[in-house]
Amino acid sequence: MRNPFKKKFRLQVKKRDGRIENFDRNKLKNSFFAAGHENEKDVENLALEIIAWIQETVKGEHVESQALRDKVVEMLGNTDPEAAERYKTFRREAIISIK
Repeated sequence: MRNPFKKKFRLQVKKRDGRIENFDRNKLKNSFFAAGHENEKDVENLALEIIAWIQETVKGEHVESQALRDKVVEMLGNTDPEAAERYKTFRREAIISIK
């Protein structure tokens, strides 16, 4: 049953190259798994915290991808510092491979 009070959440992410993409919760969760954070419940909670942060702090229609990455590293660091380091490395390698 759908919650009629649930706020509709549509957000876009502005990538480094200026492209705008729709926010993808599964992509966010998969990035946590790629960093080695294996607890599915924790990953879901982290994703919900990130979404809440975006809704509370982002003004306008999109969040900058770098701000999103920084927040992910911060939140991962609070629960799994090693996963936070792996996430930073994973993101850095992904950026280098794009160039």
